[in-house]
Amino acid sequence: MIGTEMINCEVCGGRLIRDEIALNKKLNGLETEEFLCLECMAEEFGVTVEDLENRIEYFKESGCTLFED
Repeated sequence: MIGTEMINCEVCGGRLIRDEIALNKKLNGLETEEFLCLECMAEEFGVTVEDLENRIEYFKESGCTLFED
């Protein structure tokens, strides 16, 4: 589970929500220190924000503990 730490996007500086932090850790490893918001991550990976939101839902439905409330 993700704590309540405040993390900002490395590119745009926007504050990340819990699911964005979890997705960064899932895709880049638990020890990652660089975080992107969904918009900047979508641009980086060449996908849509909707693609990333769908991936978050997939991980939640799969029981990934990073995405627990």
